[in-house]
Amino acid sequence: MVLAAAEVVVAVGAQAEAPLRKALQHPKPLARAGAVLGLQRLDALSEADLARVLGDKAPEPRMALADTLERRTATLPWPGQ
Repeated sequence: MVLAAAEVVVAVGAQAEAPLRKALQHPKPLARAGAVLGLQRLDALSEADLARVLGDKAPEPRMALADTLERRTATLPWPGQ
């Protein structure tokens, strides 16, 4: 389920951004984690999204974010760049 959101992005593209952003507020932590992965694949994770995920009380969304840290994006550039 968590990876399903990220995989859908490949097929749907930018149209997935709004539903994924909405899923960041889903009551289930795994759904929020999938939204994090999907938004990162779109390079659409914003600073506000990042703050929301870092403040999430459930570990799953934060772990999903940690899994994406090797991906360089505008919101999460590599250190020193």
